[in-house]
Amino acid sequence: MGAGESLRLSNRCPFGGVSARHASLIPFPFKPAQKPPKPPPEKGAWDLTFLLAMWYNNDDYDDYYKPVSPHRKGGRARRMEMLKLWSLEEIRSMIGAESPIDGCLIAEVNLQPMQVAFTTEQPAEDMKYFQYEYDPHDTACIPLFAQNQFPVYGVFLGPVRGGIPLAILSPVRGASFGVASFRGGEHRFNLVINDPVATNFFRENGIVRLGDRVVVAFAYDQRKVAWAKANGGRFFADLKAWVFPAEKAAEVEEVLLK
Repeated sequence: MGAGESLRLSNRCPFGGVSARHASLIPFPFKPAQKPPKPPPEKGAWDLTFLLAMWYNNDDYDDYYKPVSPHRKGGRARRMEMLKLWSLEEIRSMIGAESPIDGCLIAEVNLQPMQVAFTTEQPAEDMKYFQYEYDPHDTACIPLFAQNQFPVYGVFLGPVRGGIPLAILSPVRGASFGVASFRGGEHRFNLVINDPVATNFFRENGIVRLGDRVVVAFAYDQRKVAWAKANGGRFFADLKAWVFPAEKAAEVEEVLLK
């Protein structure tokens, strides 16, 4: 695997091909699993083994992971209307949820879709979490939450069925939603934007709120582009969409999508 490649593997070869160099970067064990992992060990243990990729057989895995359009009748996926901050009390009640929850982010971890809830409260020691960070000078990043709300933590709720993974936890740099910092910065992984899945998601939904930002995708129109530039919009080429402060959501929807 080249230095510029992600840790994503082929569906047909789910536990072959990770280099020793990349495997050593993962802050939790990386080994093949034929069944869902057992519950986490004793309470309070800082253990990330529940993040192991969960494979059954290839056919089951394909069906488990396969994204479904939120507009398809009878599909498993649901439209994510927004990403928001939760209280720890709310997060604790959601841990173990297998269905997508509006307000949470779905991210791939070793090919396994995992649901993440964000909070400004320090997570308890028995929770599996990371500290959310981003570089304000990184033009290839869509920050989810403003710096003045720091610290912000992402808490893993567990594996999720259905939904659309907008991010991939990866050591590879690229267009991202920020950085997941584990164990006080000992391990840092990028929340890489899952393209083209994310691009298609924003195109289908038109406008999506992600924390302190709204992402808007609309057909090219010279007048709309001029309005977007004049009203605080930033074109994000990787998603072929515009990014605005969340407080402009209603105005943006009225002008650009109607």
